Amino acid sequence: MYHLYYDEVKKSSVSLILIGEGDETERKADQFASYFLIFPSSLYRMVEEIRENANRTHLEVEDIIKLGQFYGISHKAMLYRLRNDGYLDAEEI
Repeated sequence: MYHLYYDEVKKSSVSLILIGEGDETERKADQFASYFLIFPSSLYRMVEEIRENANRTHLEVEDIIKLGQFYGISHKAMLYRLRNDGYLDAEEI
């Protein structure tokens, strides 16, 4: 949705760049999606539920994939949000 409203140049390809890398437009699109679609309280509850059910304090790759699927955003956008909200350290990515 970010690209539709804010991009000056329209692209029709999918980005394969890593989180935190690539052009500014892709970073902004990931940020927009992750904050537009996920309420902070909802993400907090989901992360806490995962941690409690798995009896661990950190998130695994499969958790991140499941969260992205649950919220309907890309894995890259989910990583962006988890990192910016303090659920992941840069070393964990």
